[in-house]
Amino acid sequence: MPPRRKRSTTTIEDAKNNTRTDSTKKRYTTQIRTIVQWAMAHGHSQGVLDRNTLNLATFSFGDFTKFLEWCYQTKHMAASTLGSYRSAIVFLYEK
Repeated sequence: MPPRRKRSTTTIEDAKNNTRTDSTKKRYTTQIRTIVQWAMAHGHSQGVLDRNTLNLATFSFGDFTKFLEWCYQTKHMAASTLGSYRSAIVFLYEK
């Protein structure tokens, strides 16, 4: 019988952090800053915690929907790009 391997102690937090590469985390951070800039410029500053992040307690789904509409109409972003902004919000929420 082969020897048993030792189990490593991994926390849920470790597992979450290992699911995204550093480049993905950097892209999400940049996308959050883009949302913050939009919020400040379009009267949604109640959803901004500081110049680098959102206050998810006050930045509503409606605010996010307006941001996505703005991106689609003015920047002509593809659905996959818009979806990555949703992933950035999820990443921020998980922090």
